[in-house]
Amino acid sequence: MAQGAWFVALKLILGAFWSTHFVPFFGDLGRFCCDVGYDVPPPATLVPPEILATIRARKKADGTVSYTVQIRLKKKGALVYQESQTFARKQAAQAWAKRRETELAEPGAIERANRGGHAVKDMIDRYLVEAEKARPLGNTKR
Repeated sequence: MAQGAWFVALKLILGAFWSTHFVPFFGDLGRFCCDVGYDVPPPATLVPPEILATIRARKKADGTVSYTVQIRLKKKGALVYQESQTFARKQAAQAWAKRRETELAEPGAIERANRGGHAVKDMIDRYLVEAEKARPLGNTKR
């Protein structure tokens, strides 16, 4: 066998599994092996191994089954992001999990998802301060 032929043979045995799992970890060596006939997905479409969705089947009180998808992201042992959603069908749960994993793999997506919104109390307090600058508020506005 020629030099590197065992890589090609191994790749043919493992098929697409090689290009999606070994290329990100073996770098150029994995790319060399994947240049023979298989398309390697671009790095942006690969989901980092730390973003994983878990699908759990839950039996409800009425006997039907619902599927809860939980996505958790940990960095250096600390929980960075958590999200869950419940679906009536397993296929819908799997599709949502795959879509969210892809969305969260994009640069800056975790930071955008963790951004806090505005509390209603803060908006009311700001309104009172801003409105009082324009004209004094009566007793009914307080």
